[in-house]
Amino acid sequence: MSKVHLKPGVVAKPPLLIGQFLRAFIWMDRSLQLSLEALGWPPVTRAESQIMLLVDAGICRPAEISRSLGLTRQAINQTLKLLADKNLIFLEDDPEDARCKCVRFDKGGEAMRRDALEILHRLEDELAGKLEGRSLASIRSIDDDTLGPPKLVKLKKK
Repeated sequence: MSKVHLKPGVVAKPPLLIGQFLRAFIWMDRSLQLSLEALGWPPVTRAESQIMLLVDAGICRPAEISRSLGLTRQAINQTLKLLADKNLIFLEDDPEDARCKCVRFDKGGEAMRRDALEILHRLEDELAGKLEGRSLASIRSIDDDTLGPPKLVKLKKK
């Protein structure tokens, strides 16, 4: 972690959890990209890897992926096209709603996905070691049911 240099007399605040999660995510994503490229796989952008992670988590509709990542449907559709061109995913009709499509993993990308999952598991082990005994299990146990919907925090206007 990079050190922040403060003016004399200024007390450092503890880092915000969201920033630490983002820092860890970026470290894992960069490590994943570096490791995949070292194995000879074609480069995958951060947006592409985020979509792959969401699909792996069961989010398959492009509109849901768009909402989850805070990106436009157009941006998601362009990225899905790039993933399909790399034979990593394909779109099929949603069995629950014929008006929608679902993203599915393409068998052509199975070997790359297998390598990516192995890399991610090893990176998680590495991150757990960096936590020096602090519990990665408690973070791993957080799911949508635990969190619930996004919370509105109301502040008094100043």
